[in-house]
Amino acid sequence: MKDSDETNSKCIEGEWRWIESVGGIGGWTITPQTEGYEQTLKIEKNTYKEYINDSLAYTSDYTIGESSDTQIGTESKNFIKIEKGTLAFTCINNQLILFDQCYDCYKHTFIRR
Repeated sequence: MKDSDETNSKCIEGEWRWIESVGGIGGWTITPQTEGYEQTLKIEKNTYKEYINDSLAYTSDYTIGESSDTQIGTESKNFIKIEKGTLAFTCINNQLILFDQCYDCYKHTFIRR
């Protein structure tokens, strides 16, 4: 594992609470209040889990990496690859920001629990 992969792993590991998602062709903002549910991510050493209202909704092994090019929708080169796709990510203070990898997709903001 490269040093940057180890740093990125430490950055994303933990329990995260969803705050908002912004994007789509109309630039919409969705939140737990507008959608009527809470979402939590639990990212452990080898496992990525998504919970909706405390019920496990999705689980996957994951790998993290660093691209030679910036990822779509961000200046980040970091990504996490799970079974259902690849997300660019950046960590800022106690926030984890995930970016869907397509044009007009969403940027998802989480805070550490």
